[in-house]
Amino acid sequence: MSAKPESDSKKLEEIPPTYEEAAADATPPYWQTTVIAPAGMGDLILVEGMPVGNIFSFMWNLLVSASFQFVGFMLTYLLHTSHASKQGSRAGLGVSLVQTGFYIRSRGTLEDDYYGEEENPPSEDHMDADIVSYFLMILGWFIIIRALADYLKAKQMEKIICSEPTAEDMV
Repeated sequence: MSAKPESDSKKLEEIPPTYEEAAADATPPYWQTTVIAPAGMGDLILVEGMPVGNIFSFMWNLLVSASFQFVGFMLTYLLHTSHASKQGSRAGLGVSLVQTGFYIRSRGTLEDDYYGEEENPPSEDHMDADIVSYFLMILGWFIIIRALADYLKAKQMEKIICSEPTAEDMV
């Protein structure tokens, strides 16, 4: 048997370095200024794992998402490939909610079979319709503003990554 375990008598006693020795050792730099992109990506900058995209992609996804309402939102959101397309589809959902809120408010009721045959719809239903419509419109505007803010934040991050570092940034 050639593979024998080491005996304890042959082992050297290993002790950690003293504080003075450890303090004198140079520490590695932790600030990396290089950005490493995956192979085959070219000049594409990834922010949070996705390219940022352009305003055309944002507007196109907003248009498709708003035109086809919830189905368009699901289609564009599940198939997004950039921050612009993701936030565009979210903004389109907000536009659809605002549009639905205006539709409910113009009808004055939540019921589908009411076509304005009565001169005065029930006041409770009218009040419920107003509450629901205003809620949908406010929620829609919040989604639109949030989508725009998130897209602009990703665009700003891309701008920061692409900029050359200066001596003032290093301090």
